Parts: sequence; C-alpha cells; structure tokens
Amino acid sequence: MGVPLQESWIARHGETAGATVTLGVGGLFDYYSGRIPRAPAWMRRTGLEWLFRLVQEPRRLWRRYLLGNLVFFARIASDRLVRRASNPGQRVGEFREKS
Repeated sequence: MGVPLQESWIARHGETAGATVTLGVGGLFDYYSGRIPRAPAWMRRTGLEWLFRLVQEPRRLWRRYLLGNLVFFARIASDRLVRRASNPGQRVGEFREKS
C-alpha cells in the first residue's frame, strides 16, 4: 500500500479494527525477507537510496522521485522568493521572531 495511502487507511480504519497501536511499515518486510534488495551501504549513507530504488523500478517510481522532487523544490523556491519579497532586508535562511 505504501505511504501516504497506508497512513490514510490506518487513520480511517485503525480504531474500527480494534487496534490500540498502529504502525505503517511500508516495504520493511520486503527488505527483511530479501524479496527486494537494499541499496548498497554507501548509497544509504549518502542519501541516495531513492536513486537505487528508481533504477530498480523506474515505471513505478519515476513520478514520485523525478516529478515529485521537482514540485517539492519548486515549492521551496517559491516560498523563499515570497518571504524575501515580503522581507527585503532579511537574508535567506534567517528567521525573525514575530512580535
């Protein structure tokens, strides 16, 4: 089911299923069983596990990683530009407390 679908399902059905504690584990069991290989350790350490997964399953993951990441970075850039325009003397990354 994967995130965010499994999180939505848990929120909707967790209580009616009689669960007092719920946990979405995603693909954890696929990795533990050895059905799906993990990325090499160096890729995990450097934050590139997503690239390994994309190469393994490009048809399923291209939209999530390529398009989704571009949209994410565009939103960050847009937010930064709006903040800079509304606070021209403030440097990017500098936050002022609201008074």
